[in-house]
Amino acid sequence: MTKWVNRVLALFLMLSMAFGACAYSEGQLAFDGTVAADESVSVTAPIGGTAENVRFIAGQRIEEGDVVMTLKPEEVKATESGTVRGIFAKAGDSADVISSRYGAVLYIEPEYVYTLSASTSNAYNLDENKFVHTGEIVYLTCTDNTNMKGTGVITAVDGSNYSVEVTEGTFGIGDTVNIFRSADRLSKSRIGRGTVARVNPVAYAGSGSVYRVLVQEGQFVNAGDVLFETLPGTYDGYYFMGNTVVSDVSGVIESVNAGNGQTVNKGDSVLNVYPDGCMYIEFTVNEMDLYGIKEGDGVEIEFLWNEGEVQRTKGEVTFISLISANDSAEYTARASFEADENIRLGMTAVVYTLSEDDAKETNEAQEDFFEE
Repeated sequence: MTKWVNRVLALFLMLSMAFGACAYSEGQLAFDGTVAADESVSVTAPIGGTAENVRFIAGQRIEEGDVVMTLKPEEVKATESGTVRGIFAKAGDSADVISSRYGAVLYIEPEYVYTLSASTSNAYNLDENKFVHTGEIVYLTCTDNTNMKGTGVITAVDGSNYSVEVTEGTFGIGDTVNIFRSADRLSKSRIGRGTVARVNPVAYAGSGSVYRVLVQEGQFVNAGDVLFETLPGTYDGYYFMGNTVVSDVSGVIESVNAGNGQTVNKGDSVLNVYPDGCMYIEFTVNEMDLYGIKEGDGVEIEFLWNEGEVQRTKGEVTFISLISANDSAEYTARASFEADENIRLGMTAVVYTLSEDDAKETNEAQEDFFEE
C-alpha cells in the first residue's frame, strides 16, 4: 500500500513540473525550479611559475585555505666551481632589484683565483712558439724567483695575446711569469710571458622573485650545483608567500584554468569558484499566478534528488522579473535558501508558496525577532 502511495505522489510531482504551477493545498501554489548560482569568483596566483600538483577538478568542493597547486621555480646553477662570496638576497626579494643594486643575487670566487695576461712577444725565437692554442696546458715560473712554479691552461687567444688560468701554484698579484710549453721549462719551449692578476668573482643575477637560496656564504660549490631558485613576478610588498596557490574562498569549483605543466603568471585565474551562499532556486511564474506570489514572500523548497524522502527547507522570493521570458506569459523568478552539502547545481526542486496559516506564523516570527 505504501509503495502505491509513493508512486502516486511521484506522479503528482511529475505532473506539477510538467504543467508549471498547480494548486498544492488551498491558498498555495507550486512551481518547478532548478538550483542555480550567481557568478563565480576567481582564485588567482600570487606569483608565477609552472603549475604542478594540481589537486582539484571542476565540480568538486573546495574550502578556504585549501592548496590548489604548487608552482615550480626556475633554478639558477653554478657555471663553474668555486666559493660563494656575497649573498645579497633572501626569499621574497626581487631578484631584479637586488641584481640592479649589487650587480648580482650572489657571487662565486672561482676555484682558480689567478689569471695571466700573456703575449708571445717574449717567446723563444722559434716559429712554433709564436702559435698558442686554447686549452693547451702550460708550465709557469716566476721571473723573480725560479722556485715559484705552477701550471695553467690557455683559456683565450687574440692574435699574439692570450690568457692563462693558473690551475696550480701560488703567485703574487703583479708577478711576471715565464710560460713554457714543456714541463722541463727549457728556454726553447718558452711561448711567452705574462702578468699575474686576480680572477674576478662571477656574478649570478636573476629575474622575478627569489624563492629559495640553497647555498651559504663561504660554501664551496661545483659546476652544475643549484645556487638559488626564482619565480616569475614579484610578491605583493615583497612579502614572501611561498610557491603554493591557496584558495581564499569556500564553495564549488566551476572550472580549473591551469593544468600540470602549464605556465602561470602572477594574477592569472587558476580556478573559478561558486562561493558558499550564492546558490538560489530559479523558477518561472505564469502571469495567471502572479497574484499569489511576490518578492519578499516566504516559501518552502522541496528537493527531488532523494526518491522516497521528502527534504524541504525554508526560502524567500528575492526576485520576480518585470519582463516576460522570451515574449511568453511567464516571468523568471528566484528564491534564496541555505544550501547544505547535499545540494548540487542543476538539481530540480519544487517551490511552494506558504499557506495562509504558515505565512501568518512566519510574519509573526519575523515581527517578534525585530522587536527583540
